Amino acid sequence: MRRGQSLVEFAFIIVLFVALLVGLVIFSIAFYTYITLDHMARAGVSYMMDNALTLAEWNAQHPDQPDKPLKDYIKTLAGFLNTTEPYPMKIDISPPPPLRMPGGYFEVKVSYHFNLLSLSLTDPLSGREIQVIKPIWISAAAGSFFE
Repeated sequence: MRRGQSLVEFAFIIVLFVALLVGLVIFSIAFYTYITLDHMARAGVSYMMDNALTLAEWNAQHPDQPDKPLKDYIKTLAGFLNTTEPYPMKIDISPPPPLRMPGGYFEVKVSYHFNLLSLSLTDPLSGREIQVIKPIWISAAAGSFFE
């Protein structure tokens, strides 16, 4: 009779322990994602400051692909984050190339569609998928003034 009670108590405790462990792993991955995005944004600003003339020449020759070398460089720093199409990462560079001038402010913002926490269930009546927990966007930004 005592053996059954111990088994039930163990079942309650193991469920709580596993839930805490899974939560810790998900939080750790989300934090790693933010740290990576922050590094990507800061490195993008540094790249822009070091290669401003090269990027200006690129943007003048390729107006249909503004800041492509900068965006490609930022993508190389993504680590294990997905950078393939369909693209869960968004890189915003402001201001656009025609509005950049010496003494002006420059900003790189990197956002990532983090869907590790998302939960979808199928509606039994309609057969449609219902998102119970929606994915979140994690983003980081860095900026500097032009010289």
